[in-house]
Amino acid sequence: MRVVASSVQLQQGLGLDLSIIDENATVEDLVLAMQAASDDANLQKELRCFPEKQPNGTCFGCTYCCQRFGIYLSRIDVVRLAHAEEVTQEEFMAYCTSYEPWKLDRVRLANPDLYCLREDGQGCGKYDARPLVCRLYICCPHTAEAKALIGEVNRLAEEDLVNWRTGKMDESNPFSGKFTYEQIPLRDCLSPELWQLLFKPEHRFRPVA
Repeated sequence: MRVVASSVQLQQGLGLDLSIIDENATVEDLVLAMQAASDDANLQKELRCFPEKQPNGTCFGCTYCCQRFGIYLSRIDVVRLAHAEEVTQEEFMAYCTSYEPWKLDRVRLANPDLYCLREDGQGCGKYDARPLVCRLYICCPHTAEAKALIGEVNRLAEEDLVNWRTGKMDESNPFSGKFTYEQIPLRDCLSPELWQLLFKPEHRFRPVA
């Protein structure tokens, strides 16, 4: 584990903090850390409502957040979702996405009611192929550093999709030309200042409770 998700007491309740403990950590390591946090029964999950609303417990992919927020996509998401739906990437982009008219760098699922990852209101129907924004979301309080890390990774991922659909290769974007999240170093996604706040190799040596 090269990124550690840990619980921390915040004003709203028991929330999430993130630490990068290995300089070679990737976006995939962040995804794995967030998955572990989703399964942490101690975190105060404010919107959890499947199978019933409770403040704590494992995140089952209750879809409440899907109905409240836009599901924005990365280029890697498009590849995975097109494969899961057995359509080409061009078909997926043509029929299953839309663009925020006031934000040219945002591409989202066109109709969450018909074409999100939900299935009969019983939770995420394509959990293994869910977008990065879903993988990095937990409805619990976050520290400012954790919010900044997640926000910057999502921003770069969304920007890369727009570059891709317009035929632009942006060498400054660490997602550009990559096909898996394991290929994307977290350090390349963050400013030096944010990296310094999040890089805590000493957490590697914390005793296991």
